Amino acid sequence: MIETMTKTGFEMVDYLPQHCLDILADGAAEPGLVADERTIKFAKEAGLRGDCKTGMLDGRPVSAGGFEMFWPGFAEIWMICIAGIGKCHIDPAAAKGWIYDHIEKNRLWRVQTPLHADFPAGEQYVRWLGFEFEYRVPCYHIDGSDALMYSIINRQYLKGD
Repeated sequence: MIETMTKTGFEMVDYLPQHCLDILADGAAEPGLVADERTIKFAKEAGLRGDCKTGMLDGRPVSAGGFEMFWPGFAEIWMICIAGIGKCHIDPAAAKGWIYDHIEKNRLWRVQTPLHADFPAGEQYVRWLGFEFEYRVPCYHIDGSDALMYSIINRQYLKGD
């Protein structure tokens, strides 16, 4: 697993709620994501629902994300990053390696991620990660906006296969 990318000053560390709050305070890349009562509660509870990591660039949180386990074999991934993260020139291979290690270790047969429907940069990133588009989900997000559901299916981890 790739844990640190020292050439760029980027490293992945254990998630703390303050990391997410700092990203929200700086301005998140995803439309509609602001620091309010609901997102602050999510930030504080995210680490309790599954494995989470924070991407730090030169000691500053620039991304955070994690797995929320729905039941054995099925999880949802969430992620938040600062606006303009693409200008940071971070190699996302560290996050990709962590995700795929987690999928294999936990034998996840379904991993899904719901993106804001008006977030094309997010769509490009999750496709690069190997997620495939499934369907549009009305009123899914915390702000009531629609989601585009993407998933990775690993049939080899289904029982009986």
